[in-house]
Amino acid sequence: MANMLSIILMVFFTNSCNSNIEQLEKPKSDSEQQVVIASVSRDSIVTGEDIYIGYLDFKLIGDISKKVEKESSQAELKSIGCSTWVLKKEDLKDILLKMRRVDAVEWNAICYTFPCWYTGKVSNGEKEFVITINSASHIILSNNNESIYFVNDKKNNLFLSPCNCCE
Repeated sequence: MANMLSIILMVFFTNSCNSNIEQLEKPKSDSEQQVVIASVSRDSIVTGEDIYIGYLDFKLIGDISKKVEKESSQAELKSIGCSTWVLKKEDLKDILLKMRRVDAVEWNAICYTFPCWYTGKVSNGEKEFVITINSASHIILSNNNESIYFVNDKKNNLFLSPCNCCE
């Protein structure tokens, strides 16, 4: 019974997260769209040529770009560190080898979600996922069928904060 409840919660939570991500990316007005455009600079676009991410031969296909939550103020983004958070191409090579795979319940329990992230696509030739790299030390690979969660629970230079909020 407990396993069935966990599966139901994971499916509900995954669907909820995916719809929230899609909702965040839809601009509500021209001024909110300008905030996102202003926060994406030339330095925040990472080209994905031959960058393997360290999980089942997945590699970036195309570029990834930095996004920010439209409802966040510039002061909030600055205080969290989003304004200066940048991932470089070489940072993404084998990034998932440095992280731990977890289920959706554990991810939700230990990770904050900051209002800045990078998004793009990865593929291994058989499957394709959207990759979301949140500045709060977690990465989600998702498609219509599944979501795979990775966390980093130690402080490092790639992320703004480790995924260890409740320990």
